[in-house]
Amino acid sequence: AKAAGITNISLDVMLGTPKQTPDSLEETFAFIARMQVTHISAYLLKIEPGTPFDRLQAKLALPEEDTVCQMYLQTVERLGQLGFAQYEISNFARPGHEGRHNLLYWNCSDYWGVGPAAHSCVGNVRLLEPYLGLGPSAHSLWNGRRFYFDRDWIWQDEGPGGDREEQILLGLRLNRGIPEDWLTRDPAPYIAGGFMRRANGRISLTPRGMLVSNTILAELLD
Repeated sequence: AKAAGITNISLDVMLGTPKQTPDSLEETFAFIARMQVTHISAYLLKIEPGTPFDRLQAKLALPEEDTVCQMYLQTVERLGQLGFAQYEISNFARPGHEGRHNLLYWNCSDYWGVGPAAHSCVGNVRLLEPYLGLGPSAHSLWNGRRFYFDRDWIWQDEGPGGDREEQILLGLRLNRGIPEDWLTRDPAPYIAGGFMRRANGRISLTPRGMLVSNTILAELLD
């Protein structure tokens, strides 16, 4: 790609793969340093129930959960040392190279999806392209209400959406977080535990907090 003149390059890193260790992960960081790329996405391996991978996992040398957590924190630290700032739970970039595509979703900005079952978000309202996107089990949000057509092509109303709760759920994925006054619950216990931080009227998750973000969000929004 570089030989063809492409210099804005992103690499994906998988964490928690079979036989991976903190030491072997250092080989990945050495590769990243040599490649001099501009963006890294680092994902924790998730094995979906009922898949062939799920049926094989008992035979795989998968690292323990604590080790995977350690490797995530190791990734945040080492990528920072290599000049990649974390701007979202799984994304890191050199200054000025944050993924505009990614940020559209987390900031609830406008985007159009074109194609069967393609989702869109316009004016903070999520929708499907009405002439292309309507199909069985394709979900939508239109005029503040979620809906989808089930497998029998029957319209199903899922209720309101696109509200402050969704903004909190998406905004806390970002390193910059959200305005603290969006929360109705006191985040002080999470700050004291090192899972969240407060700065300039905003609240955000720390890397430790990002590891348990689903639990924190469920408690804050309960």
